[in-house]
This record gives sequence, C-alpha cells and structure tokens, in this order.
Amino acid sequence: MSREQPMEIVFHTGKDSEQFLRQFTEKRAEFLARELRDLDTEEIKTLVSALKTDNRTFEQE
Repeated sequence: MSREQPMEIVFHTGKDSEQFLRQFTEKRAEFLARELRDLDTEEIKTLVSALKTDNRTFEQE
C-alpha cells in the first residue's frame, strides 16, 4: 500500500461545526473507498488479517 496521496484536513469549531465534521467524515470514507478499490486480493487479505489481529472494528462505539 505505497500509493500515498496527501489529504488536506481542516477543523471547524463553533457554529455549524457538526455539519463540517459530518462532511469531513464522508470525504474520508470516499478517500478510503478509492484506496481499497485499488488493492489486490493479497493486500485485502493482509489488511483484514491485520484488523483482526489488532482487534479493530468498523462499528461505531
């Protein structure tokens, strides 16, 4: 996974900050989806294995 692309991050606070945070989360998900589409089978298996080993989950707490 050496296909790194810079991602710009901007944090908003105050009025309407919730909306900006939601937009950021959506953009981050879109970015990750694009990256995952480019992975081959072995890379996906390795990623899933690493997530299981680290006891990671995509579920919200």
